[in-house]
Amino acid sequence: MLVGLGLALALAVDPRVLERLYESAQRAAASGHVDEAIRTLDRISEQKADIPEVENLKAVLYSRAGKPALAEQHFREALRIAADYGEGRENLAVFLAKQGRSDEAAAQYQVLVDKRLASPTARIALARLQIQSGKASDAVGILGAIPVTQRNDEAWNLYGAALAKVGRFQPAEHAFRRALALNPKEHDAWYNLGLALAKRGAEKESVVTFQRGLTVFPESTNLLATLGIVYQRNGETSLAQKTFRKLAEAHPEYGPGHLYLGSSLLESGDHTGAEQSLVRAQTLMPRSAPVEYLLGLVRSYKGEADNAATNLTRALELDPKLCFAHYQLAKVRMDRDDLKGALEESRSASACDPAFAQPHYQASQVYARQGQAEQSAAEMAEFQKLRSRTAEKRYQVFELP
Repeated sequence: MLVGLGLALALAVDPRVLERLYESAQRAAASGHVDEAIRTLDRISEQKADIPEVENLKAVLYSRAGKPALAEQHFREALRIAADYGEGRENLAVFLAKQGRSDEAAAQYQVLVDKRLASPTARIALARLQIQSGKASDAVGILGAIPVTQRNDEAWNLYGAALAKVGRFQPAEHAFRRALALNPKEHDAWYNLGLALAKRGAEKESVVTFQRGLTVFPESTNLLATLGIVYQRNGETSLAQKTFRKLAEAHPEYGPGHLYLGSSLLESGDHTGAEQSLVRAQTLMPRSAPVEYLLGLVRSYKGEADNAATNLTRALELDPKLCFAHYQLAKVRMDRDDLKGALEESRSASACDPAFAQPHYQASQVYARQGQAEQSAAEMAEFQKLRSRTAEKRYQVFELP
C-alpha cells in the first residue's frame, strides 16, 4: 500500500483507484516501459493527490531516462510533501552522488542519520563519501553505529578501511577478516587486509594475505602491484620482479606495472631491461614525471647524457618540485662541463627540499672544479651537517598506497 496515500484521502478519489494506477506504473517501470509508467503516474497527479511515492518513482524514471533536471525536481517534490520520507531522501542522495555532487549527497545522507531514518545501506554510502573527502574518523562513527548483526561484508570492509585511515590497524584487520568470513570473494577486503598488515610492519602476514587473495583473483592489479611493492621493500628483488612481470603480462596496458618493473630492474642494475620497461611505461603514461625521471636516471647511468638531460628536463616541466630530478640534472650538467647549469640545478634541488644533503655535495664539487675553495668547503660542511641529521635520501617509487 502507498504509505503517502493518506494525504489524498480528503479528496473525492477512490484510494483503490490510485493504488491500482501506482501498481500499474510499477509494472510498466519493471518492464522497461518508462514513458508508459510516467504517463500512468501523471494520471495520479492529475487527481491533485500529493503522494511522495509517486513523485519518487517519477524521479527515478526520469533519472533512468537521462533527464536529471526533472529527476531532481520530483525527488525534491517528494520531500516537500513528506520530509521524513526516508526512501525518497536516500534516492535523492544516490542521484546526487551519481551526478558528482558528493557534498550534497553526503548532506542528504546525514539528514537521514540525524532523523534516525538511515538504513545500513545509507550509512555505508555516507561513510564511503566521508572517506573519499578525508573524514575517515566520521566514517568510523557512522559505520560503528550499525549493529554488528546488520553489517554485511561491504560494511565490515569499509569499516576496516576507515579504521586503517585513522591508524587503528589492528581493529581494521579484525574488520577485514569479518568481511572475508562473510564473503571470501570480497576483493577489496583481501587488498585492504594485506595493506594494513604491511603498514603495521607485519610483512610476512601481508605477503600470505596477498597470495591468498590472488588464488581468488589471480590477475588483480591491486593485489599483484602491492605484493610486488612489499617484496621490493623487503629486499626480495627477484620475487618482486617476478610479480611485476606477471602484472605487466596480465595487464600490458597498465602503465604502473611497467613503471614498477622498470624501477626494480634499475635498482638491481639491469639498465637495459629497466629502460625497456620504462619506455613502455612512458608510452602508456606520457605525462608522468616519475617515468621521465627514472628514464633520465637510467640513461645517465648508460652514459647517454643528452637523452638523460632531455628526460630530466621533461620531468621538471611536469613536476617542478621533483627535487631528485634537479639533483640528477646537476650531475649530468657537470659531466658535460656545464658548471653554471650544474650549480643552478644543485641550488634548485636544495631550495625545494632544504633537508636534502646530496645537492650540497654536488655544489661543493662544482665550486672545487671552478677553483673556489672557500665556497666548496662551505657546501661540504653543509652536506656533512645534513647527513649527520638524516640518512641519505633516495627517490621512492615503492611507497605503500
